Amino acid sequence: MRAQRFHIYRIAAPVFYKLQRNSARPYQIFWIVVVPLLSAHYFAIVVSVSSMGAAFAAADTAADPVDSAESLTDKRVVSRVREALARFDSVHLSAVATVSDGSRGQRERIEIKKGGVRTKLSKKIIFTGGEAVDRSVSGVWQDIISYRDGDVMFFQTDTDGLSNQIDRNLGLLLFSDRIAGSQKFDSETLIHSLNDAAIVVWNLGDFPIVKYLDSADLVSVSRMGRISEVVAEGILGKLMLRVDSSHGWLPESFELLKLPFHRTANGTVSSVFGDSVPKVEWTGAISSFSGSSESGYFPSELNVTRLIASADERLETEISIEQVVFDPELSESDFQTKIRIPVGEQVRVDEADHLPYIWDGERAVPGVVNRAANPSQFRRGNGHFSRLAVMGCTTFVLALLLFYARRYAA
Repeated sequence: MRAQRFHIYRIAAPVFYKLQRNSARPYQIFWIVVVPLLSAHYFAIVVSVSSMGAAFAAADTAADPVDSAESLTDKRVVSRVREALARFDSVHLSAVATVSDGSRGQRERIEIKKGGVRTKLSKKIIFTGGEAVDRSVSGVWQDIISYRDGDVMFFQTDTDGLSNQIDRNLGLLLFSDRIAGSQKFDSETLIHSLNDAAIVVWNLGDFPIVKYLDSADLVSVSRMGRISEVVAEGILGKLMLRVDSSHGWLPESFELLKLPFHRTANGTVSSVFGDSVPKVEWTGAISSFSGSSESGYFPSELNVTRLIASADERLETEISIEQVVFDPELSESDFQTKIRIPVGEQVRVDEADHLPYIWDGERAVPGVVNRAANPSQFRRGNGHFSRLAVMGCTTFVLALLLFYARRYAA
């Protein structure tokens, strides 16, 4: 700064000397030389202070590119974790999950679209035998879509070994509180149909991880450099998260313990799994992350293990997340099923089977199925085909009875 002031004075001095030689009046000298000189001096001070502040900020950033867990309070660490998980509330995600219980397994291709009150979950399942995938084995295609009015529509159809739709066993089920007075699934809980694979959007043990933090009676934080261990204990269970500030405060490993009195989506652990089950445990780890601090981090490879104690049940889920787009621009067409459904197909309303509903091409609407006017192109495994089988068996039995009656009469 002293050098800058000296440079200014070197410029101003010759001007001041010339004005004196030309007999300039004092007020002229003041406005022509002194005022600009003072302004330049003040500007030099401001620039110098700003430069020093920027230099200190740059040095600070270079020394610590991410927030250090040690420099934050416990409350602030938990807040950072919440903010990191909240990014997955608006997302377009694609993943592949492999689920196995040791003897049976399945491979799932998952696509999730979430934005506002709307959610679409698409899952194509290929049943596998052992470790190898048998491409000739059929699978299932499921779409679950939530609407703005709170309704949730469930679609399911059979697929071949390549996840292509087979025109049979089509099922449509509507969950609607406004129609039936109760509703098992909504826009938040429909994600639980993924079971342990729901960890891709940070849901575990029937609830979002954020809910464990918000409902906890006790939350504690311990620090080890960039690593923080967050433990939350409450009515939903005991959750342990190991988070790394260098990956956007996302968990790099997690553990969840539920005892008989802890809650699940359908009641307590004892009421769902039985009194003989003392506990249910989930453990998992993220082996690699993708993304950046600008675009957002997400786990690219992760696994979850569920162990039901005393029942000797162990479920392994391996997941590869292929793509994540945060805050995607989603239109109404993004929340439409791609399963082929004939107009007029019957829709069953959960908890209100007596109400007649049909598919109009976009939504489930009140209406009676007219098979004669609009025969379904689908073979329904538990509908049309079953009725024909019953009629055929009945006709056969009646014919057999008539035959023996005539022989007895003769």
